[in-house]
Amino acid sequence: MYLPNVWQGKSVAVIRVLRRVDSHIEELTIPVGQEGQYKTLHLHVAQCVEKPPTLPRDAAARLSIRDDTNPDFHFDGWIVQSAPALSTYTNPLYGVSVVRCEGNPVAPLLAPLPGPVKPDPNAVKKPEDTQGPTRDAAGPQLSSPNVQASQQDAPFELAPGGRA
Repeated sequence: MYLPNVWQGKSVAVIRVLRRVDSHIEELTIPVGQEGQYKTLHLHVAQCVEKPPTLPRDAAARLSIRDDTNPDFHFDGWIVQSAPALSTYTNPLYGVSVVRCEGNPVAPLLAPLPGPVKPDPNAVKKPEDTQGPTRDAAGPQLSSPNVQASQQDAPFELAPGGRA
């Protein structure tokens, strides 16, 4: 199992653009290192990463976004699929989110998972090597053959008459 902070690079990003004026949704498939366009919006994908298949599904893309209607504003940052509020593209006309990453694996690459561990038959303890708790003949309490209990070892003091 991979650690929770491990990400795998992919060669293509799938980006969802919401046009707020008419609630039109468009999904753009943009290769990493290239630019896609929707109406006046230009999206450049610098990197797309996703979690390995052994972890809960998640994806993130590093995007550069500019809008022809507002050339002074430029977004450059990561947008995470599972937490879009962490880094949002704020625009009155458009909403941008990451759907998934797909395509061929690219850097950062995942290390291979370790193979299964074969048990060593010589490391298995024989039943006579282990001594579990035994029933003491004096009463129903369990005791170990190497442990001597005393009043000093008790976690509490007994009241007169033997009551706790």
